[in-house]
Amino acid sequence: MPRAPTRKNRVRAAIDRQAVVDAAFHVLQRAGLDGLTVRSIAARLGVQNPALYWHFRSKQEIVDAMAERILRASVVEPAPDEEWSAWLRRAARAFRSALLSRRDGAQVVASADLSSTAMATNVDAAIGRLMQSGFKPRDALFGVLAIYDYTLGTTFETQADPVRAGTRRKQRAKAPHLPHFEAALGAGAILEEDTFENGLTLLIDGLAQRRTAPGRT
Repeated sequence: MPRAPTRKNRVRAAIDRQAVVDAAFHVLQRAGLDGLTVRSIAARLGVQNPALYWHFRSKQEIVDAMAERILRASVVEPAPDEEWSAWLRRAARAFRSALLSRRDGAQVVASADLSSTAMATNVDAAIGRLMQSGFKPRDALFGVLAIYDYTLGTTFETQADPVRAGTRRKQRAKAPHLPHFEAALGAGAILEEDTFENGLTLLIDGLAQRRTAPGRT
């Protein structure tokens, strides 16, 4: 006669890795990364802490899985005959959008083990795309990492204090001892998206100078 399932086995069957990550994102939205704990995730699922350890050995592994989900949502495939620069710009924008779609998304990715499959796959694909477009392997690598770090850093700053981030440059420019800043701004403020887009353009323009062969556009 088959043995009746124990409560431990029933709990284990009731949740899986996806359910744990879903619950973690729910807690993240409510409490931020600082409030994300194994206890809070377990409470969201209605289980005890040990039930999570069937699927993840630590909180860090949960954060890694959250980062991987964010990274997978940011993947952008190049369109046929799309220029490398246009694709790279779209990829950076998609990465930024994926980070902004989650509270503390940039901090989650920055806190994760970036040797995860999603990260490695994203970087490898981007390097390959640039190599096909006429870049040397190391230039392609450092170009991709520069844009990755820039996008992650600017988004981290935005999410750290979204209200202040949107106005800080305007406030600095009002200071009487910053005449050049004020002249550069003109009559209007620089929005956070303006800052990101212009910085991205400078990076892509600089990377273009390293292109050594026509390759594929």
